[in-house]
Amino acid sequence: LEHYNLSCASIAMFGRGAYDLIDFAIDKWYAQMKSDLDELELFKITVPERLKTGVKTRLSYQLPYLKQWPGAMAIGLHPYYLPNTLYKMHKIN
Repeated sequence: LEHYNLSCASIAMFGRGAYDLIDFAIDKWYAQMKSDLDELELFKITVPERLKTGVKTRLSYQLPYLKQWPGAMAIGLHPYYLPNTLYKMHKIN
């Protein structure tokens, strides 16, 4: 924690540890994706193009975190977090 200039008390802010940050990121990306895609006139393009646009949009949010995301998903696959992770991934897709 010293490396990040955080006190030990800051741990109490996150009841589920690192998963709280992962959960926040997924929710933020979902809201952003929904907002961004709602602005487009998707009904004017073909289904394959809509899918391509949706996937490309979603992945663009993860790009800055590409190196850390596999570790984040490993945490999300822990049996305690798995139901919530699967729900959120299904919701995004």
